[in-house]
Amino acid sequence: MAKLSSDEECAKMVLEIFNRKKSRDGDCLSIGNFMAVWSEIRWDERDLDRGLQYAISQGWVQKNSQGLYCLTKVGFDEM
Repeated sequence: MAKLSSDEECAKMVLEIFNRKKSRDGDCLSIGNFMAVWSEIRWDERDLDRGLQYAISQGWVQKNSQGLYCLTKVGFDEM
């Protein structure tokens, strides 16, 4: 599996997955949505966790009480 070089690059791929799903500000995806694309492109699953954590730290994504990852306005603008 390929490995991404930085947390930011991983987070940009998280945003790319939201983009592929035609997500808008406030739309949420499950971990399964991310895993399907992540495994399709054959990247290391550990990078997904790094990407989600970085995206959360930047305010691009928020994790809600149901465990879904929701795109914020800041994240949508970053896409």
